[in-house]
Amino acid sequence: MDLDATDFRVGVPLTWRRGAYQAKFAYYHTSAHAGDEYIERNPGFQRINYVRDAFVLGGGYFPDPDLRLYAEIGYAFNTDGGAQPWELQFGVEFSPVEHSGFYGAPFWAINGYLREEVNWGGNVNMMVGWQWRGDRNNHLFRIGLQYLDGKTMQYAFFNNSEQFVGFGTWYDF
Repeated sequence: MDLDATDFRVGVPLTWRRGAYQAKFAYYHTSAHAGDEYIERNPGFQRINYVRDAFVLGGGYFPDPDLRLYAEIGYAFNTDGGAQPWELQFGVEFSPVEHSGFYGAPFWAINGYLREEVNWGGNVNMMVGWQWRGDRNNHLFRIGLQYLDGKTMQYAFFNNSEQFVGFGTWYDF
């Protein structure tokens, strides 16, 4: 399959938690690149140099040990290629913290991501599935479905919209 685009994101998050409260401060750099094959297939395509260097401030709250609410705001001090400074992200997730044994337990999450560069549009991302949490090491294995609807996460095409459904496995150490 041809490569249409690839994005690179690198950053440093600093996080803190006390009881039911969490805080996050982070820096990240994102750059997006259209793929050579895509450019060859679309000779009229105008390549953009999408870049974001941003600081993020976020917070989370656990009203119940299994349920987390969170929000964060990001400001990019360096942008190019149509990127704009502000972004907002928020969501809720349910993931039982107790050892789930052989049978496991359900999990779900909903995340919204709004961006200034698309007139405060963005996307919604939902996940649902089954998880198994280790009893001694608290490692977490999950399988599930993911659905995204809204603006693309391939920033070389940041004005485009997309929908996708996926199946995944995740392992948290």
